[in-house]
Amino acid sequence: DRNPVAKVKSPRVVQSRAIQFFTKEDLERVYLNADKHAAVWKFMANTGLRRGEMAKARRSDVICATDGLVLKVESIEDEREEGAAVTNARATKSRKERYINLNEAACSALSELGSDLLAGLTVQGLDKAWKRVRQRTGITQGMHALRHTFATHLVKSGVSIRIVQELMGHATIAMTECYAHV
Repeated sequence: DRNPVAKVKSPRVVQSRAIQFFTKEDLERVYLNADKHAAVWKFMANTGLRRGEMAKARRSDVICATDGLVLKVESIEDEREEGAAVTNARATKSRKERYINLNEAACSALSELGSDLLAGLTVQGLDKAWKRVRQRTGITQGMHALRHTFATHLVKSGVSIRIVQELMGHATIAMTECYAHV
């Protein structure tokens, strides 16, 4: 009558697929063809921000630390409003806050970004701007490849997988291990 394993979920299968990332030459093509948004793409490629995180990033999230500038990517917080839980619109995907040291390229891009909202674009605005870059350059990768570029270049330069996991905000090391091939 009843299937005893009907409610048992299959384990998540890790699929091996090539990570799409940009070479330095590809990035230069993107920056040259990006009009006024070149700084946004450069910032994303050097911080690993997701598009939603970039759309929400504010100048006030940049903290001056002893070893340079650090970007604070917000964690989720539940706010109570008339008895209902409202999730923070600035939350990260993993719901944990993380800190990213800004390298020279990210700092250079930061100087060209907005005084309040860094990108000055919504997620939809970022999508439209990226679509224009793709049309001008002929690249096929999506905007998320900028995030993969950040992680791939870190691994290639010898940064440990554990540190890359923290910077990317991955909940498990298994998520980050896809970059180990480089």
